[in-house]
Amino acid sequence: EVFDEPAFRKFFYATTPLGLVEMHRGFAPTGEYGRWLRARDAIVRINGIVFVHGGISPPIGAAGCAAIDAQMRMELQAATLGGAVDLELVGRPDGPLWYRGLVDGTGTEAELEGVLAGLGARAIVVGHTVMTDNRIQLRENGRVIGSDTGMLAGEFYPNGVASALEIKEVGGRAVY
Repeated sequence: EVFDEPAFRKFFYATTPLGLVEMHRGFAPTGEYGRWLRARDAIVRINGIVFVHGGISPPIGAAGCAAIDAQMRMELQAATLGGAVDLELVGRPDGPLWYRGLVDGTGTEAELEGVLAGLGARAIVVGHTVMTDNRIQLRENGRVIGSDTGMLAGEFYPNGVASALEIKEVGGRAVY
């Protein structure tokens, strides 16, 4: 079959959002962001506090920090531009990158206790879900800290606030 380059270009531009190819290249194993992400832990526990992008759901939390991080690292290392790989945790809606149940009000006290026990933690800090008042929020008696304040103020989060969470040996504070 003869390759119709003008028809292919028209189809490609109509079905491919601007920046998609560049994004895939950037997040590929050798891309600038891909190399950076693959060199980092997906979940970390420091002094009994777990830090994770999205959150940890009860089925995932039971595995513990080390197993979650190992699985995430394996999946991210195997993910390549255009390559198909079974991403058990990376793409799951209840996985560490996407889960919102700890901060959106859908999780239960029993689930939180199970997650914290599975992770060997006393508290968890999550991002990914912008807090309704664009302020760092303590929930569940300080055991869940919602840290996403919509720092990308502008079109996406018009009231977003640049922020940081400072945790000290005793207590902590939000910095805006």
